[in-house]
Amino acid sequence: MKSKILLSVFVICLIFVLVGCSGVVSPIAEENQEENVTGEWLSTENEFFIIKYCSGYKNDAEKILNYCHFARDTVMSKYPHKLPYKPAVLVYDRLHWSLDEGTMMTECGSTSGEVYILAPSDQTNPYYDTLWYQKNIIHEYTHLPFYYDLYSKPQGYRDCPGWFSQGLAEYFGIFCSTSSILQKFEWGLSEIKNLVKNGDGYLMFVGADVYCGGAYIAKYMYEVYGQDKVANLIKSDALSFSQAINKELNVTSGEFEDEWLKWACKEFNADYEQLYASE
Repeated sequence: MKSKILLSVFVICLIFVLVGCSGVVSPIAEENQEENVTGEWLSTENEFFIIKYCSGYKNDAEKILNYCHFARDTVMSKYPHKLPYKPAVLVYDRLHWSLDEGTMMTECGSTSGEVYILAPSDQTNPYYDTLWYQKNIIHEYTHLPFYYDLYSKPQGYRDCPGWFSQGLAEYFGIFCSTSSILQKFEWGLSEIKNLVKNGDGYLMFVGADVYCGGAYIAKYMYEVYGQDKVANLIKSDALSFSQAINKELNVTSGEFEDEWLKWACKEFNADYEQLYASE
């Protein structure tokens, strides 16, 4: 079962196709998880992060701080950025954690960002190990610069496909981290390969899986269009995501999808001419 990534930034969208996509993205807290803790938070911080933790969980806080630095370094290598605030990461004990143990939650916007995490020492399922924390903290951290850039720009679209916002975060977490993380999570990627090889590799199908499908679409965008153009796509002043694709990548929506199909067929050793060219 895929690990759950619960975000306080909702992406409510009907985007199974690139052309005419529409959606709403808004930084709303699903619930105030912080209020579940009674008493004072303890904290440790450095130049980049504030880690808040419950009494008795200092070792967990130090471990999470190390994971956060790994996440920041990973994302920075593919998506250079500078946040105007210091993110806070809140490490909960089991007593005060109201969410599923396989959940992390992020609340972020243009002026602040927080990530809510269950302490590793309070996990009962061995699946949620070091690799799980490393990968998912990369995912959650990605949302901080992504939504800062999306919401702080003076003009331009604010809504985007879930496969872009979630897929970019999964791409960094799975494909840009370590071989051990890729090995742990690659089982969830096999369905995308099957879609492409069965002739169903169109964006409307692949993008329906915003995590695994989105990760492969992001990988395609980085390899075909490059890091700078993907960053420009996030920061674009175009009025819609579809228009931003046209402006920043210099392709039409149809060309974007066709190049995706060619790339995906090469990635998965599928026959583009037989499966897609005739259409």
